[in-house]
Amino acid sequence: MVDFAKHLKKIRQQAAPSLHPAPAREKKAPELVPDLRELVPDAEERTVIARLTAKYLAFGQQEREAKKAKEAIGAELKPKCNDYALMKAMVGELRLSYYLIKRSTIQADLLRQRGVSQSVINACTVKSESWALRVTAPGISEEEE
Repeated sequence: MVDFAKHLKKIRQQAAPSLHPAPAREKKAPELVPDLRELVPDAEERTVIARLTAKYLAFGQQEREAKKAKEAIGAELKPKCNDYALMKAMVGELRLSYYLIKRSTIQADLLRQRGVSQSVINACTVKSESWALRVTAPGISEEEE
């Protein structure tokens, strides 16, 4: 499996330098985020929120590490399943299944190229909103996560 980001970085490194300088990026003003003490007057509640926030971050970090490890194991296991045509097998008490999953997506650019109007694409696009929770460790910007 090719890591697209690494592949793109490699291509950029091999490319000749541009004769046009990159436009200067504007620095964003740092966001002013109020301290929890200013928002939650009750010390006990602040303690609970602080404890839950720290746990949330810790589990998020463990989850990312576990996901990377799982992907590496999968990358090693899949070729072996393919080599031995292991579509289904009992591995001790564990059931191993290796199967093809087909996914399809619709791309608005391709639809527009084929004459579908943007208003039709918009009318057929389902949008929803939900609340997300993010906890960022010190020294890591939200864009890096």
